Amino acid sequence: MANSIGQWFNPRGILRAMQVLCSKRNHVVPHVACEDIRDIDFQALHSAGAIGIVFDKDNCLTSPYQPRLHPDVEIAVQECCEIFGPGNTVIFSNSAGSSDDPSFKEAIDLERSVGIPVLRHGTKKPMGFETISAHFATGTPEQLVMVGDRVCVHCKLPSLPFISAKKDSFSRSVCRVRTLLQIFTDVVFGNSNGMLTIKTEPLTTHGDNAAVRLVRELENIFVYVLGVAGVVAPPHILIENKTDAHKKTIMSYTKPR
Repeated sequence: MANSIGQWFNPRGILRAMQVLCSKRNHVVPHVACEDIRDIDFQALHSAGAIGIVFDKDNCLTSPYQPRLHPDVEIAVQECCEIFGPGNTVIFSNSAGSSDDPSFKEAIDLERSVGIPVLRHGTKKPMGFETISAHFATGTPEQLVMVGDRVCVHCKLPSLPFISAKKDSFSRSVCRVRTLLQIFTDVVFGNSNGMLTIKTEPLTTHGDNAAVRLVRELENIFVYVLGVAGVVAPPHILIENKTDAHKKTIMSYTKPR
């Protein structure tokens, strides 16, 4: 039962997120913000010294909880792989390859579908960066780029598994609850580990639940308030003008469609 409960409750993530929000608020602010990955200038990132791209999965590359690329970003993913190489373009997700995917079946299916590596970390952010480090063993965190649609909180509602016609045991029912609260995703995870962070807007709201949409709006409001207060993303070697991270990186690492 303990393992089942652990699938939807992430106490280390909650604790770490609270520490960040209290003492390192600039970790909540992305270096670059854009609509989706079609706006990212992968060639400029590569030329600046980046060696690898780490994508989140849901609503960054795929529709929520789907195993295939969203049609809108297929060409952008292909371009990224051509520039960085397929082995240097990876997916690091809190679903596929995580503790929600104990047999890594979802990771295997996703990898076959999208054609790029899905890192198997068997845990939840904030844990798991050592898996990224091991994959990019010849580089440093500062040479990596984290791309995702979430700032610090990832929330998914359970599908009410306890209301079922089947006579499942309590433990089995709990196993069917996916992630109720996942803290420390994408931007905060990347900034805390020294990566360049790029926040995208969600590809679609189709398939998202009300809790996800609400939390996303709260995240956006929080980041906006920090921006008004003058808080900028942490300094980074891939940013030439460290005093105005947002403006400089938007100019350098995004492109018109």
